[in-house]
Amino acid sequence: MGRRRLGLFSGVVLLMALLIARPAQAADLELKQVLRDLAAWLPGEYSSAAQVDLETAVGAPPSGLHQRQLRQITRIDAPQLGEYVFVSQTRLGGRRSDPLAPVQPQLLVVAIDDKRRAVGMVGRRILDAAKFENLGSRPDLWGKVAFDPAYGANCTVLWRLHGRQLVGRVADAATEDSCTMTARDTRRLRWQNEWVLNPEELWIDDNGYNADGSLFQGRADRAHLRLTRVRNDERRSGQPN
Repeated sequence: MGRRRLGLFSGVVLLMALLIARPAQAADLELKQVLRDLAAWLPGEYSSAAQVDLETAVGAPPSGLHQRQLRQITRIDAPQLGEYVFVSQTRLGGRRSDPLAPVQPQLLVVAIDDKRRAVGMVGRRILDAAKFENLGSRPDLWGKVAFDPAYGANCTVLWRLHGRQLVGRVADAATEDSCTMTARDTRRLRWQNEWVLNPEELWIDDNGYNADGSLFQGRADRAHLRLTRVRNDERRSGQPN
């Protein structure tokens, strides 16, 4: 009788262990899928022209028309920085022939964040950025690129699955791991970001605030920049719409 009870108890313990393990395994699989989707969907060229044309036709949001731009995101092979590394640069005006934005290109490093159960994306500046212009199309430089040690914001965009799209947000500003940094002039700065990504569009809300809450970068209306993926025929024409 004692053996039967011991066997029954062992069976119950094993069943409970399996039930506990399954949700964790499912969560791990979902994070890996988020990482795969992000790596597949994020690279490409995106244009804000459709949004600007719509706002021009029907009326601008409270903070005014969005900027016409072409955002180019390329995955690069830079194992010295991580397995999933992207470089993002912006051309103001929305065409490949237009000049790069004054803000230097940014490295985006992506990895699974087990602690926060999300896929983390950290943006870093490039050391000696002038030497790495158009880095995405220069594979000879990928193994040489490095982070700028003078810039180190605690700003991780946490990507999670929301329906059929991915949504990335920085940690809440009230938490210890919020998106903050100290500028070179010793100002304490805070960011609020939200990225929404699917195979066709990338929406970005990116606001920077001073310690007193005043806005120094971004839009007071928090209206996302809506970037639409440039199609192959538009790439051939050289004039994305």
